[in-house]
Amino acid sequence: MSLFLWKAEYAIDQGTIDNEHQRLFGMARHILDLELGPDKLEEFKTIVREFYDYTATHFEHEERYMTDIHYPDLNDHKAKHKAIISEMNHYLSTDRKFSLLLSNFKSLAVKWVFDHILDEDLKIKKFLTI
Repeated sequence: MSLFLWKAEYAIDQGTIDNEHQRLFGMARHILDLELGPDKLEEFKTIVREFYDYTATHFEHEERYMTDIHYPDLNDHKAKHKAIISEMNHYLSTDRKFSLLLSNFKSLAVKWVFDHILDEDLKIKKFLTI
């Protein structure tokens, strides 16, 4: 899906953060490409577990990076990270049907990339160029 193709203009630090964002783009593509079916449940569980864990780890790295560069909107950004993790936890704890969980994680993957990485995280880049 071309929606999640990495572009150089998305780069923030030319290092760890960008590498992690690229991996998250790949995971989001994988989630969006998954189809319903009894043979897909285990694959879905694996990618969602990986997506969840990697997202949490990435947030720790990104928050440390923002602290190091004295990013002025750190607390607001951290709150947005917490909201994303809370939304994931909500879906994982309440969605009992595979179809609903898949649909919600597909929506979350899109929202995560476009509302957070391509909006909120690019504000870090703007801050660095001031």
